[in-house]
Amino acid sequence: FDDMMIGFFFRNASRERVKEFEYQHAAEFLGADVVYEGKPLGAAHAAHPIRGGHFERRKEILRQTLVAHAVPDDIVNAWLAHTESLRAEITGDPGSECRH
Repeated sequence: FDDMMIGFFFRNASRERVKEFEYQHAAEFLGADVVYEGKPLGAAHAAHPIRGGHFERRKEILRQTLVAHAVPDDIVNAWLAHTESLRAEITGDPGSECRH
């Protein structure tokens, strides 16, 4: 919400609602007995002009957060790989490099 590169995407969003759906999505992936009850990811992100760089920034924030909380490397790597596997559902921009 406060990140200068991607925070603007959340300016009209409820922080608590986003946190709940992020929790559900992560918990389900990590094997908890929790079901993600949000919209399909493609539908949830379709209205936003998310580019590859935005996607990469969110991944980096996730990585930093996991490291700061001493999450084991194997879980960090699996979580980041899972996040990357969702790229096509979140953005139609395949990469993060500048093409100008």
